[in-house]
Amino acid sequence: MSLSDINTEGGYKEKLKGQCNFFASNGYKVLLVSLKGLKVFSGEFFLDNNSFQEKKSSSNHNSKILKRLSFLIYSYLVLKTQKHIKILYIRYPRTDLFFLLFLFLTKLSCRRLKIVFEVPTYPFNLERPKTRTAISIIEDINSLLFNWITFRLPSVIAVVGFDGKIFGRHVVRIENGVNVDSFPTPLEKPKHREKLNLVMTSHFNDTNLRHGLDRFLEGLILYFSNSHSNTDIQLYVIGDLTKKNAPQLFNLINTSKINERVHLLGEMYGNDLKDFYQKMHVGIGCLAFHRVGVKYSSSLKEHEYLASGLPIISGSPDRSIPKKTLLRLELPADDSPVDIDSLIQFCDKIYSGSGANRQIQLMAKKFLSWNICLKPLLDYIEPSNLDEAN
Repeated sequence: MSLSDINTEGGYKEKLKGQCNFFASNGYKVLLVSLKGLKVFSGEFFLDNNSFQEKKSSSNHNSKILKRLSFLIYSYLVLKTQKHIKILYIRYPRTDLFFLLFLFLTKLSCRRLKIVFEVPTYPFNLERPKTRTAISIIEDINSLLFNWITFRLPSVIAVVGFDGKIFGRHVVRIENGVNVDSFPTPLEKPKHREKLNLVMTSHFNDTNLRHGLDRFLEGLILYFSNSHSNTDIQLYVIGDLTKKNAPQLFNLINTSKINERVHLLGEMYGNDLKDFYQKMHVGIGCLAFHRVGVKYSSSLKEHEYLASGLPIISGSPDRSIPKKTLLRLELPADDSPVDIDSLIQFCDKIYSGSGANRQIQLMAKKFLSWNICLKPLLDYIEPSNLDEAN
């Protein structure tokens, strides 16, 4: 079950399909409960065409609170009527009273059900909006009151990119995978020393501090302030970046040194995005995970860059990719400007021979497939292992 809207385009939808595909290919029958526009829907996942067939649905509400409540009620009724369900996999962004009650009732009425709760980012308490609203304050109070109890109820806690303990409970580390076969074979790139094309895809709002685009913009300003800057660098930003939601970034972009080198393309999805990556040399990942307390990256967007054959720069290590592969330029985990000269030298190494982008794509398939990234969880939830752990 997933609270996010399945109609939403982008990485979330691909991740959801990738996870469903993983479980289906390992012999599980997969039923998804999710939001779908103004409906809550349940649909069976079919492996042969990688899609969902809707079985039932109910109307929903525009209100955020009522939407969550109706989603949880619908999910509970599905579990009560579908007695054959053995494992419940939950993707629910923040705990609240409704979710806690749902877990309690589910544990009481479906005693043989194994509950897996995925935490997409940990720690999760630093991603708060700068502008406080009544709803954001209520969400913070909910988290403070209910997190500890909520984390005691599931059979398994799965956390992306993190291992250790949360509220005293051991967790299973998983990683964000990617379906590399859905990306086209990379084209050969033009000479990067003459013109270096870079892309950053991200969400831009007052809760997302992890992108770190400001670090890269400040690095560009410094680079083009020096007389030795002889590489034409073009940065393409994909996402909902506007003057209203990111005024500080707009001020940096409008600096005379770089205003003609930064291109805001708006949102882009699916094959249009994959085709655009074909024109790029490097993907810019999350440059500031340290701002939200995250030590290790498992960024879905970074993995998509690699799947398209692009080397990346990132502000955090990624344990799903061996360091010796040299696919990533890792920056210091601080707010210092990006060293553009180091980036160009990194590209010199990557593009020293032919076929570099295809080799990156093949390595992404080796290290970042869902069969690799979710295997630790599957090993853990197999009935014999889970019974022993409990």
